[in-house]
Amino acid sequence: MRKLAFLSVFILGGLIADASWAKCQPTVCNNDGDTGKGWSVIDTNGNRGNSASGQCYRCNWGDNAYECDENTTIAIFDPDYATNNKVKGIYYCSDSGDYDDDWVEFSPSSTCAASEITKAGYDADPSKAEKFFSVTNGQPTNGNAGIVSGTDVGCVMYKCKSPYSPKPDKSGCIDASLNANCRAHNGSTYANGHSLNIRCTESSLPISSGLSSTAHLVNDAVCTGTCETNGWNITLKNDSCDSTYEPDSNKKKCVENAATRQQRRQRQENASKQEKCEESGGTWASNRCTCDAAKNLRLEAGECKCLDEVNYKRSADGKSCELTDAAALQRKCEAAGSAGAVWDGTKCTCSDAKKIWNGSTCIANPNIANCEAIPGAKWSNGECKCKDEDKEMNEDGTECVETEEARKRREEALKKAEQDAAKARITSITGKLNSLKAGLGTSVWKNKEGNFNTSRLVSDSVAGVVLGTAGGLITSNVIKKNQIKGGFEDINCTVRGQVVAGYGDDFQVGIQ
Repeated sequence: MRKLAFLSVFILGGLIADASWAKCQPTVCNNDGDTGKGWSVIDTNGNRGNSASGQCYRCNWGDNAYECDENTTIAIFDPDYATNNKVKGIYYCSDSGDYDDDWVEFSPSSTCAASEITKAGYDADPSKAEKFFSVTNGQPTNGNAGIVSGTDVGCVMYKCKSPYSPKPDKSGCIDASLNANCRAHNGSTYANGHSLNIRCTESSLPISSGLSSTAHLVNDAVCTGTCETNGWNITLKNDSCDSTYEPDSNKKKCVENAATRQQRRQRQENASKQEKCEESGGTWASNRCTCDAAKNLRLEAGECKCLDEVNYKRSADGKSCELTDAAALQRKCEAAGSAGAVWDGTKCTCSDAKKIWNGSTCIANPNIANCEAIPGAKWSNGECKCKDEDKEMNEDGTECVETEEARKRREEALKKAEQDAAKARITSITGKLNSLKAGLGTSVWKNKEGNFNTSRLVSDSVAGVVLGTAGGLITSNVIKKNQIKGGFEDINCTVRGQVVAGYGDDFQVGIQ
């Protein structure tokens, strides 16, 4: 038999699992004919040792690959586990000595999170509940058995037996026909539809539907509570309300009873004529109402009213009448007729177009005077405008300034004029250059056939040029300045290609 070093400990009612579970597989119980070795084998129904049959899990007693290592945990599931979460038992492979390892039953102690009631609720009345084991994770993999893993592989489940159901606070089980939400202060529980007396302002018991208003209740008023799914439905009794009130049709609030409503209507209908008169601004004397004409009042149906509903309205205190805003304005306008005021039916205007109504009389329109004081401005159709179409009033209304469109047109015209002037200058310069070029082609030293102009030479010789023989002395005098304009600007003298004098220089050449 092989032995592996391992640690088997309980942690919070659970068991640390070995990573070698993956190799743990069931095989035929009598595969080696050694089923009598203690409880080292367990079948898929939870039978150990000699009682095991069919398919078995072996607890670490050989070197076969299908065996389960120490610390492996097996759960035997109830056939209906999918619906009831029950397991028949939980077993783990434990080192029991030098000879055999055994499947030892594991009893969890922690309560499952899915328990319908608490452990205390179960202990209080176990006849209505059942206790069984469950696993925190895992499902049957071989028949009704399977390997489970985790640090807390199992837990204790507490569930109510039929026909009981859990209380809302999980403190125990009650008859399913009773509603746990419908309980009284003495702890009694009632079925849906049951009614009993409950304080109208009850707040410590589960309430499904309370009163819509608690006004006009008698002291310590008692209501009717009817059990519903979510608790008590509170409704008023006939004696829950004050003496002059009664429950409304839904029995959710107190309203005036018929006698009280009739008395109230009677008081309203019997309101005195004196109150009616005085409230409308009149004076009550000798059993009659008098309305003061100075207050613009008239008597009608026992109360004072305004002289008419068109031109008069009630004052702020409601005791007199005053002209409406439109009527008062009309009277002011008509009173200022001599100043040119005219009432057109809705407003006051002035017959003089240059005057305006200031609320009392017609005066000169200050806007017109201000407009006429602006250079280039005029008053037209009730508006100050600039006479020049290329100008407009500035934002302050104090000056006529050039419009954006006019500015653009002016700048474009100036630009075009500058361009035209530049073109003219270029044309003039071009013409002069062309004339100069033409002059260079017909020099005064050439005749019209293009030959040397001997007559010009004669005339220039007279100016002082003395020509000798080739072996003689050549001298030159200054040529007249007006000849410069005849094309001599570029004339110079060279000897064997070397310039010895420019135009206008006096020079001598000696020949030896």
